[in-house]
Amino acid sequence: MISFEIRDAAKQEVWGFMDALKMIVRATSLGDVHSMVLYPVMSSHRDLSPKHRQRMGIPRIKESI
Repeated sequence: MISFEIRDAAKQEVWGFMDALKMIVRATSLGDVHSMVLYPVMSSHRDLSPKHRQRMGIPRIKESI
Protein backbone atom coordinates (compact mmCIF):
# COMPACT_ATOMS: atom_id res chain seq x y z
CA MET A 1 0.00 0.00 0.00
CA ILE A 2 1.25 3.47 -0.81
CA SER A 3 -0.10 6.84 0.20
CA PHE A 4 0.52 10.26 -1.30
CA GLU A 5 -1.00 13.71 -1.38
CA ILE A 6 -1.49 15.85 -4.48
CA ARG A 7 -0.38 19.08 -2.84
CA ASP A 8 -2.78 22.02 -3.10
CA ALA A 9 -5.16 20.02 -5.30
CA ALA A 10 -8.84 20.84 -5.07
CA LYS A 11 -11.46 18.09 -5.07
CA GLN A 12 -11.96 18.48 -8.84
CA GLU A 13 -8.25 17.89 -9.51
CA VAL A 14 -8.20 14.82 -7.29
CA TRP A 15 -11.22 13.35 -9.10
CA GLY A 16 -9.60 14.21 -12.47
CA PHE A 17 -6.39 12.42 -11.45
CA MET A 18 -8.32 9.37 -10.30
CA ASP A 19 -10.41 9.28 -13.50
CA ALA A 20 -7.25 9.41 -15.65
CA LEU A 21 -5.77 6.25 -14.12
CA LYS A 22 -5.81 3.36 -16.59
CA MET A 23 -5.10 0.24 -14.52
CA ILE A 24 -6.49 1.32 -11.17
CA VAL A 25 -10.16 1.54 -10.24
CA ARG A 26 -11.76 4.05 -7.87
CA ALA A 27 -12.83 2.46 -4.60
CA THR A 28 -14.62 3.33 -1.37
CA SER A 29 -12.59 0.83 0.68
CA LEU A 30 -9.43 -1.19 0.13
CA GLY A 31 -10.95 -4.66 0.60
CA ASP A 32 -10.55 -6.18 -2.88
CA VAL A 33 -8.03 -7.97 -5.12
CA HIS A 34 -7.80 -5.16 -7.71
CA SER A 35 -5.41 -2.22 -7.72
CA MET A 36 -7.51 0.60 -6.35
CA VAL A 37 -7.32 4.25 -5.42
CA LEU A 38 -9.46 6.09 -2.92
CA TYR A 39 -9.82 9.61 -1.57
CA PRO A 40 -10.13 9.07 2.22
CA VAL A 41 -11.77 12.45 2.91
CA MET A 42 -14.62 11.54 0.55
CA SER A 43 -14.79 7.79 1.24
CA SER A 44 -13.32 5.70 4.05
CA HIS A 45 -12.89 8.59 6.54
CA ARG A 46 -15.75 10.89 5.50
CA ASP A 47 -17.64 10.40 8.78
CA LEU A 48 -14.74 11.68 10.90
CA SER A 49 -14.56 15.33 11.87
CA PRO A 50 -12.01 17.49 10.05
CA LYS A 51 -10.07 17.82 13.33
CA HIS A 52 -9.93 14.04 13.81
CA ARG A 53 -8.81 13.49 10.19
CA GLN A 54 -6.10 16.12 10.65
CA ARG A 55 -4.80 14.32 13.75
CA MET A 56 -4.65 11.13 11.64
CA GLY A 57 -2.66 12.93 8.92
CA ILE A 58 -5.50 13.06 6.38
CA PRO A 59 -5.53 16.48 4.69
CA ARG A 60 -8.68 18.55 4.47
CA ILE A 61 -10.83 18.89 1.35
CA LYS A 62 -9.91 21.81 -0.86
CA GLU A 63 -12.98 22.89 -2.80
CA SER A 64 -10.97 25.09 -5.17
CA ILE A 65 -7.52 26.57 -5.57
